[in-house]
Amino acid sequence: MGFAVHVTKDDTFTVYSVSGELRNADGIDDKTDFTVEGIEELERRIIQFGNPHGVLITSERPLGGSKNFPALLKALFKPGIQIFYVSSQ
Repeated sequence: MGFAVHVTKDDTFTVYSVSGELRNADGIDDKTDFTVEGIEELERRIIQFGNPHGVLITSERPLGGSKNFPALLKALFKPGIQIFYVSSQ
């Protein structure tokens, strides 16, 4: 797959469920806070093996008013990445 990003109530990003060899490497562990730049770097380091990366996005807030979410979408909306979104609303 790839990894999952959770948008918290305070509009920050938590990365969890990192797959492959990056899990527990270089301080990457479940429920680690990340910036958009850190998420881009993480995505570049995951080996695809010819398949698209899957990135699950979950949120506990409405994303229409988020200041950081548009930058995350811009970073992840690329060929080779499938984005899945789950909202609590």
